[in-house]
Amino acid sequence: MTRSPLIKVKSIMDAYMLKEWIYNNSYLIEKTFNNTTNHGKFKDIIVKQTGNYLHLRVRASTGEAMGMNMLTKGSEKVIEMISTHFPDIKIISLSGNFCTDKKNSAVNWILGRGKHVTAEVLIDQNIIKNKLHTNIDDLIELNINKNLIGSNITGSKKFEILKIVQKQLE
Repeated sequence: MTRSPLIKVKSIMDAYMLKEWIYNNSYLIEKTFNNTTNHGKFKDIIVKQTGNYLHLRVRASTGEAMGMNMLTKGSEKVIEMISTHFPDIKIISLSGNFCTDKKNSAVNWILGRGKHVTAEVLIDQNIIKNKLHTNIDDLIELNINKNLIGSNITGSKKFEILKIVQKQLE
């Protein structure tokens, strides 16, 4: 799971120096985060600089919990700890949207967020006909046009679905 605080500093150079400090002191960030929870475990932090702003992406495992409260609490303590070393920073938001929360985004596809599950099921065509009142060809057409093309129109590409459809068409 992820949370992404947004920090502002005075200059581009200050942002660069803070970014380097964060990467060079990830053990402090890990310790600070892990001290806020008995269940979560800090995994890593990614920093994206946009001018004199830093978007942090704190990532942690959350056990069986969804974990947003865990990530929020841990991330807040991390930026408080950073501000003790850099008192001139301005904390703009506890979430600068680099975590993208529950929104579909390329960054979540690339870097991951939340739990991921892979599953497969084989359904007899008679069950599809009698219970779902449709057929396999219509389901494949629906999947291609709704999940692939419809999602592509909105800018959310579903690469895993594409692989499944390709298998179905082979």
